[in-house]
Amino acid sequence: MRIGLMLRAIGEQQGIGVYSRNLVEHLLAHDRRNEYVLFYRDPSWLGRYARSPQVVERVLRAPGKAAWDQLEVPVAARREGVDVVFHTKFTVPLAASQPCVMTLHGPAWFTRPELFGRLEIAYVRRAMPLYCRRAAALIANSELTRRAFVEHLGVPPDKVHTVHLAPAD
Repeated sequence: MRIGLMLRAIGEQQGIGVYSRNLVEHLLAHDRRNEYVLFYRDPSWLGRYARSPQVVERVLRAPGKAAWDQLEVPVAARREGVDVVFHTKFTVPLAASQPCVMTLHGPAWFTRPELFGRLEIAYVRRAMPLYCRRAAALIANSELTRRAFVEHLGVPPDKVHTVHLAPAD
């Protein structure tokens, strides 16, 4: 299988960036059956995983995050013959022809909305249900996150799989 990894957040120094880097490192260290197409937004990541024979790295240019996720990734995934698109951060390309998977990193938008601006909450309320419906599967980083997305967005419980985060080596 050829898996397209959306790694727009891989350079972030905390949270999802750490998760993305650790995930890629461990997938490449333990999975010898699948091929990975790593989609970057930041060209400085090119070559980081070139030592792995099962990796193809691509930089995708777009003027913003939404254009990268929703326009560039689906086109590149089709061009690269990707079977599944996986995003480590909260979105899926709605126009992708392949099944998509995304990771959910916490329910704060629903449980602590006062921590966010009105525009961000409005975006999440409109976009997140679309992403969750479009995704073939969702990975929640905790059971709390899983339950919140099921409760607040009506995501079918069997569509969300809890995969707990682990400490670094």
